[in-house]
Amino acid sequence: MKRKKIIFLISSALIIILSVGGLWHYFSPKKIWLCMFVNLSSSETPLHQMTIEGESYPIEISLSSCGRISLPKEILDKVKDKRPKGTNKSKDIQNNEYDLPVYILPKIEVAGVTFYEAEVEEKNEKFRVNALLPTFKKCDNDKLARIGRRLLTISNLLLDLEQKKIYLTNDEKRLRRSGYFFEDFVKVPLILNGGVRVEINTDLGIRKFAIDTGTAKSFINSFGVPNTNLKEESGLKIFTSSKFAIGNMDFGSQDLYLLDVPIEAKDFEGILGMDFLRSHILYLDYKNKWAYIRNALP
Repeated sequence: MKRKKIIFLISSALIIILSVGGLWHYFSPKKIWLCMFVNLSSSETPLHQMTIEGESYPIEISLSSCGRISLPKEILDKVKDKRPKGTNKSKDIQNNEYDLPVYILPKIEVAGVTFYEAEVEEKNEKFRVNALLPTFKKCDNDKLARIGRRLLTISNLLLDLEQKKIYLTNDEKRLRRSGYFFEDFVKVPLILNGGVRVEINTDLGIRKFAIDTGTAKSFINSFGVPNTNLKEESGLKIFTSSKFAIGNMDFGSQDLYLLDVPIEAKDFEGILGMDFLRSHILYLDYKNKWAYIRNALP
């Protein structure tokens, strides 16, 4: 009788352990780990590779683009198996509206990941979030495919462009094993409405800057910028802020190109472009709405 009781207790304990283990497996968050090794385009924006129907194409990684994947007409014309699916509406920074044709492609491979029944937009030659932004070097970015925010926010994002790496991951333990210790970073709130933004304290006060891997330079809304002691390049005026503080860390002086922004886009305050991002590491924790930033070479 005593033996039966012991066996019963052991069996019950095993059932409880297995049940709890099953529940933990069911409710525990799935770890995502995707490392993309990137090169830079002629306009200094990060590029990876994608494959469609056996053909490989460079694809720009852009936090300014609000879609998932957009393809130029030159690539779409080569794709044999595609199905039309209406249009998406989008606006540029000047508040111009565009109808972007949408297609379904059976398969696209990006960074070793296969997307089935992938929805893509056709890029409009007249539409660029940086249509208002100058091209500082001769480039053909309009002919590049582009990954946008809707894919780049499915998990947290770490940008280490000094090492030409972009991680799409929520596995912070693995990031630590890769040498990223967040105690060394400045931690500030991440603003997710109207793009991916952080507040930066400049000589003009606190401004919200959109983090944009798709723009070569950093910009600020020209409204309220004093028209004195300005430099000029490529026909644009440049304001140099002696202070560029994120959280409790001042990253020193920063050149900011002035943009005349329409009143309809009054929420636009600035863009944190590749000139800053290339020399700093950023970890964007979308779930908890925190941004972690430090110099690339501490």
